[in-house]
Amino acid sequence: MIRRLAAALLAALLMGLAAYAQSDTTVWTSIGGAAGGGGGAGVSSFNSRTGAVLPQAGDYSCALLSDAVASCNTLAWTNTRLAKTANYAGASADCGKTIALGGSTFFTLTLTAASGYTSNCVFFVVNEDTGRGKQLSVNGVSAFVLWPLQTAIIFNDNNVWQVNRPNRWKIPSTVTLNVASGGTTFPNTDCLGTGASACSTIAGAANIACTQIDAGILGVIIQLASPGTYTEQVNLCQIQSAAQGASPGANGSVIQGDLVTPTNVVIDGGAGAAIRIGGRSNEWILQGVSLQGFICLAADGGAWIRLGRIRFNTCSSTAAQATAKGTVEFQGNVDINTGAAAAFTLTQNQGMVLNAGGNTFTLIGSPTFSVGFANGDDASLQSWDNAVFSGAVGAGSSPRYSINGGAGIHTGTSGSATFLPGNAPGTGAGTNGAWYW
Repeated sequence: MIRRLAAALLAALLMGLAAYAQSDTTVWTSIGGAAGGGGGAGVSSFNSRTGAVLPQAGDYSCALLSDAVASCNTLAWTNTRLAKTANYAGASADCGKTIALGGSTFFTLTLTAASGYTSNCVFFVVNEDTGRGKQLSVNGVSAFVLWPLQTAIIFNDNNVWQVNRPNRWKIPSTVTLNVASGGTTFPNTDCLGTGASACSTIAGAANIACTQIDAGILGVIIQLASPGTYTEQVNLCQIQSAAQGASPGANGSVIQGDLVTPTNVVIDGGAGAAIRIGGRSNEWILQGVSLQGFICLAADGGAWIRLGRIRFNTCSSTAAQATAKGTVEFQGNVDINTGAAAAFTLTQNQGMVLNAGGNTFTLIGSPTFSVGFANGDDASLQSWDNAVFSGAVGAGSSPRYSINGGAGIHTGTSGSATFLPGNAPGTGAGTNGAWYW
């Protein structure tokens, strides 16, 4: 009997201690009966419940304790799922949750200053979509895109947000980045949508491909909206782990416009090069576009660009230029509407221009080439095997070629003097090691 009485008194005492740590609506009757005027020990009401009160989930949650106990000082990841499909600002009450972003659309998750959240706040943010990114706007951190199926851990470190996330999106299959004249600047879009959800510039999409993506030898396509005119000078960088040696239609780094009607998509480089590619192991495919500018296309520094169906509009200096071991390779039919240019192709310093297959080069509008249709120097090479030429140059002197300094032109015709377009003989063959065959 004495033991049972002692146990009951101890239990009542412990309940009383726990009770005084509460900041809720509990009304207690003291063990001696003084509080509340009652004569017996017990609880008259507890969290709005009366009578024989039994404990329930949440009765002793950290949020109800006026004096936090040690177990409440560390906020654990609860993995409580908080799903969002539109713009959302995270609240302190969300700390510890998994914020699941979905909806197959691009939107923004915002976290304001870390000082406005609990000192031990942590978020696990997962992009559950397989085809769209999500912008994370975290106070004190540059806005970034959380790519499909990526996860970020964001935690409060002395009132400063710290972010742990993947640096690159390892794409699971070929991905298309869209560009449109009415698009948006990254990272305010992921460029995986069209219209306003596309990138506003080709250079912007190329920068995403090079700095945000691990291609894993898969394809990255930059698709230009048609019709459209893009006035910019595009410098193509190298995509990490991009496929090498790819032809049009295969996995690779691709910029493409309208494959049926290239005149619908124009890239205008103005006083510079419309497209420039540089750097060893940097390879791209370009197709379905019309190029215009001072130089329409330039490859150097060991870079390689392969051209599918393409058109050259006004190129006041050179249409296609390959220098310093750069390579331009034609793998589709070409329209030449360059007007008055110095040359159609220029190779220098071991650069190469190659024709792969029986592509047709159609001269439109009677273009002229003051230096020569093909111009080569400094141990460079131009190979025109199996090329078919249609149309004619305009009035005035347009030499068929001009070579010097060990440069060579291979026609596959045993050196037919009239194989290349022009109205004047080529010059330089047999001089300073230059050759034409």
